[in-house]
Amino acid sequence: MKTKVLLLFLIGYFSFAKAQEIKIYKDFAFDTNIKTAKFKLNDLFLSEPIIGLNGSDELILSFDDLTEETRNLSYSFQLCNADWTPNTELTSMDYLQGFSDNPMLDYKRSFNTSQIYTHYNLKLPNENIRFKKSGNYSVIIKDNSSGEIVLTKRFMVNDNKAVITGNSIRPRNVELSNTNQQLDIQVDCKGINTSNPFEEIKVVILQNNRWDNALTGIQPNFVQDNILKYNSDVDLLFPAMKEFRKVDLRTTRLRTARVDKIDNDSAISHFYISAEPLRSFKSYYYEKDWNGDYVVEKQEAVNQDVEADYVWVHWRMPFATRLVGGDFYICGRITNWDTLPEFKMNYNAKTQCYESKALLKQGFYEYQIGYYEAENNKFDMTPAEGNWYETENQYTVLVYYKPFAGRYEQLIGVTTIRTMK
Repeated sequence: MKTKVLLLFLIGYFSFAKAQEIKIYKDFAFDTNIKTAKFKLNDLFLSEPIIGLNGSDELILSFDDLTEETRNLSYSFQLCNADWTPNTELTSMDYLQGFSDNPMLDYKRSFNTSQIYTHYNLKLPNENIRFKKSGNYSVIIKDNSSGEIVLTKRFMVNDNKAVITGNSIRPRNVELSNTNQQLDIQVDCKGINTSNPFEEIKVVILQNNRWDNALTGIQPNFVQDNILKYNSDVDLLFPAMKEFRKVDLRTTRLRTARVDKIDNDSAISHFYISAEPLRSFKSYYYEKDWNGDYVVEKQEAVNQDVEADYVWVHWRMPFATRLVGGDFYICGRITNWDTLPEFKMNYNAKTQCYESKALLKQGFYEYQIGYYEAENNKFDMTPAEGNWYETENQYTVLVYYKPFAGRYEQLIGVTTIRTMK
């Protein structure tokens, strides 16, 4: 009997371990009650989740849990490779100083809101944990009662050893000169004195903090004295997109720009956004934006973290007929550029519109409408948005270093390049 019990326990344990195994760490809420998970650097609401190794900066992770009861949550970390696969060559003791697993102690219940939630904050590093290695990290939030992971969130620790310079130029390829943006980059690696930069150095480029269309596998076109130059007319191109759409959800008392109607009759308010026009063939015009980011805010609130409420947001995009082969999604930092079910725009034949409905915390949001083809496994912004060279975008250049026989990929340099400087 004991043997059978032990066998059942082992089967259950390994089944759970397999279910919880993560092959690529993403910004992802495994529990639909986890909402509005976001990092901010120090007191900057619009920032990248990057801190220096042994530096003074702090990252603050915040998120809400919409379950009625406060849960027993804990956090741990996973060091990742440049492609966000888990590093299997180091243990947590190799890259962490302190306890590898800690309880989430900084939380508050929402105050005077229709949607009840618990708001959590986590400061990194803190008195219980510090980071000994540079590189990609994922913080893992777990429900201790069920043992299940509810949230993973990416951040990076930079050991500033490389000097990166670069700029955005108009593509030299005439066919792409009106729709794409091209980068020229130079990486000075004298601080590490690499012997084989083609094998030991990796460069990753992000557009507006997106990982879904990151440029990877880029090889330098020229190397001299540990200075690497990247100026390929093929590898360093991004579709330029357009400036982001915007919606203001900061108050339920009056309609703001692009809000057709606010319905306050139900427990949770409903915002009906003005019809989203197709912008593919519209001429470009500049409008200052946050490159797809958002800020939580309620106009009448004192403490935004716990007084901002959740509201239902309804989008619609007129379209004569349903497209075959893909689907439209609301995308941006609010979705981590992922295909989240609640942000999928379903076609309504009666209204001849693509429609979507999602629950968002009050604030100011930016987004675009992307067309996702499962066959290509990526967003195409052309059908709904179009691409214009003049668009203002932000590019983040990340440089990783793994020497021969090295056991992890160090992040040795980060810089930001902005168009329209």
